[in-house]
Amino acid sequence: MARRALAPILLLAAATMLTSAPAHAESWTHRDATGDVSILSYFEGTSRPAPRNTDADVRRVAINHSERAVRLVARVGSMPRSRNMTATVGLKSGVDDLTAQMVVNREAGRTTVEYYNVHGGQCRRASARFVPNQRKVVVSVPRHCLGDPAWVRAWFVYTTYVGSEVTATEGAVDDGLRNQRYREPGHEGWSPRIQVG
Repeated sequence: MARRALAPILLLAAATMLTSAPAHAESWTHRDATGDVSILSYFEGTSRPAPRNTDADVRRVAINHSERAVRLVARVGSMPRSRNMTATVGLKSGVDDLTAQMVVNREAGRTTVEYYNVHGGQCRRASARFVPNQRKVVVSVPRHCLGDPAWVRAWFVYTTYVGSEVTATEGAVDDGLRNQRYREPGHEGWSPRIQVG
């Protein structure tokens, strides 16, 4: 008789523990091929392979879609302070070809972040940073800035260059989600749909 009385209590306790557990984000990770860097000539519009370039070589991209934000962390081959760099992230959520784009640029030791949304408006809590000692780029965009989507897709392109963004004649580029050379903008490799966790 005591076992029968305990059964509903145990079931209720188990249900409470399951429903009160913190939500987990959905994640997706891509290990990018090594040696798939291209040198883009900005004035000529041409590209050539640069398999020995390790500065721009993306090694891994992890995307996390939680109830609060979409977070992308990319690890690159090296991040020397002598190089200027740009990381660009594209996000898609729904019918738009591109919902938002984030550009983080480090030039002469100064980092700038730009956020673009096809529906207009800024996103004050969107953030991006380089972490040179860990060879990482970290980008975070709150879900409300993307319209609280049920899923997102992302792309990531990393570029290193010598000189300023305005005066550089070429840059070493790697598409972090495509295991082949980067050729031109508009043909980036997209992640699969990553559901909100």
